[in-house]
This record gives sequence, structure tokens and C-alpha cells, in this order.
Amino acid sequence: MRFLRGIRSLFTRRRREAEVDEELAFHIEMEAADGARQGLTPEAARTEALRRFGGVDRAKEEWREARFGRWMEE
Repeated sequence: MRFLRGIRSLFTRRRREAEVDEELAFHIEMEAADGARQGLTPEAARTEALRRFGGVDRAKEEWREARFGRWMEE
């Protein structure tokens, strides 16, 4: 039973990580669109959106820490 939970967890984790990637991409796109509406070129708007967002890798790490912390509490 423990083995099956481990396998299921692996696939669930990958799905969750993909969902986080999609969510982060959505927010960055929205920020970039806002920058473009303010007159920035598409490239500059995306660069500014990434800067304002604070880094995708950092956001992913914070998400992982939050998930791990919740798991530890349970």
C-alpha cells in the first residue's frame, strides 16, 4: 500500500508542478500585457513583468516550501 501511495504521489506532484507552471505563466503574461498597454514593447513588458514578479524559480520554491510545511504539520 505504501508503495502505491508513493507512485501516486509522484504523478500527483508532477501534475501539481505543471499546474503551478501554468499559473505562474498566466500571471506573468497578465503583467506583460499590462506593461504593453502602458506603452512598453512586448520584450520590455515581459522583462519588466518578470522583474516585478520577483523570479519564477523563487516563486516555485516558495510554493514547494509551503506544500512541504503543510505536509510536515499533518
